Amino acid sequence: MGVSYSRTRSDDSISTSLRPNLTAYVEGTRFEYRGVERSSGTKTHHYVASNVSAFTADGEKRIFGFDRANLTNASVELYVTDNGVLKRFDFHFVVRTEGGPIEGRMRSVYRDIGTTTVTRPAWLSEAKEGGSEDARTNYSETVTETVRDDSLGATITVTGPRYAIEDVELERQTGGIWDTDGDGFRKAQVSALVSVRTSREITPEKIELSYDDSGMFDENRNVVIFEYDRELQTFVRLSTTVDTSANVARASIDGDGTYLVMNRETWQSLWE
Repeated sequence: MGVSYSRTRSDDSISTSLRPNLTAYVEGTRFEYRGVERSSGTKTHHYVASNVSAFTADGEKRIFGFDRANLTNASVELYVTDNGVLKRFDFHFVVRTEGGPIEGRMRSVYRDIGTTTVTRPAWLSEAKEGGSEDARTNYSETVTETVRDDSLGATITVTGPRYAIEDVELERQTGGIWDTDGDGFRKAQVSALVSVRTSREITPEKIELSYDDSGMFDENRNVVIFEYDRELQTFVRLSTTVDTSANVARASIDGDGTYLVMNRETWQSLWE
């Protein structure tokens, strides 16, 4: 037995409710299709406008309010479901100013579209007693389960209420990472850069990442899982076990964060 709640869509355009208003970023923009990815646990189609020339200027000289001559980089990424629902929007720009370049990033993620929070009805427990096995499931029960995203080659083990585990997110990190060599970590990167996001009710315990061993030596013993430390603005090494036959690295974690596998020797060479 299932109970659902919905609200009839009004005649108003949904774009009037979105913040930011995305119309200005999409109209007149030439997107390229990059294939299927998962966003917030949902299959989406990824569209990218990746350079200044992909955007139509306002009049002749301005893009998104910036002087075209001063805009050195700009990109917009859209993640859209099969039925046309926008799940995520990313915007990035670099503009030249008298004081030096200014970089900006913006991300909007849309969840729970068409749903709302309701009060648990008094008759629910009695209804579950007479319903199917699925209906009798205790969704408040504390369980330990794994959440996997095959497109990222990532699996995490988490503990928490059964209902909260459904909201655990594994996503590809596409920005907000910095180190002393800019994107220097990419020289040592051998797995996806994975962002783990959970609710306060969830305790992450373990992470498992698949890695690419092409070009590595010493029977892959040089691979280590690293976590990005936002305060130090660099990556820190985690105690890692490696299954060389499956090209999988595993480590214990204790919270949300950004993780990847790197070749330890290559990473260390960046600091020499």
